Amino acid sequence: MAIRKLNDWVPEVRAAARDKLLELAKATDPEYVVEALCIALFNWGSWGRIEDADKDVLLKIISDEKIAEALIQRIMFSASGPMTSLFSQLGRTPILDGHVEKFASLAVQPSLRAKAYRSLFENRVTWLEGRKWVWTDIRYCEKKLVPIVSERKLSVETPILDLLQESAKDRSSIVRRVSAEILIRELDTLDGIGKELADIFASDSSDAVSERGRFALKKLVESGRADAS
Repeated sequence: MAIRKLNDWVPEVRAAARDKLLELAKATDPEYVVEALCIALFNWGSWGRIEDADKDVLLKIISDEKIAEALIQRIMFSASGPMTSLFSQLGRTPILDGHVEKFASLAVQPSLRAKAYRSLFENRVTWLEGRKWVWTDIRYCEKKLVPIVSERKLSVETPILDLLQESAKDRSSIVRRVSAEILIRELDTLDGIGKELADIFASDSSDAVSERGRFALKKLVESGRADAS
């Protein structure tokens, strides 16, 4: 209830909730705090009245060691729910940085593993900050909602080749598709290993993955490196 009051329509109520949240969180079982945080992190992009100061309070709560650990475990091992979105929102803080590789290899949800791998490949975490209206045709008063995406650089780096080899073996085609996309981007730096991975992707059972593998092989042929490797 206290967290939801951060979106109350009365400014004084929001301020009172902001002042008391840290105290309430410290006096509450971390599991209950995590339950409330999951709801807040997933929904605050649609909370029109929440302010940056309110978000800062929630991020301070998340930074508590016990709460952070409980939240990471919840996101990593939950079989259902918006865990990929929660992972992205948690990327606002550095508490994820030492765990992203674990998310990539151990997370239960395939979309979450894919998001973690992409974050490692790009060395950044992105999240949806909210949405804003943009005019598409002011003459006819037509407009649409567009997403506002923010990002933060990760403080850890993993060799691209290691990530490609691991993600290429993932049991989910969602993850392998991300791996194949990155392979295409990094072909010029991979030499013979690029050809091996392209062959693997080209024979994948998923059409989305095999299509990218064949495209990678085509690029290698066009550059004259397929036979040489």
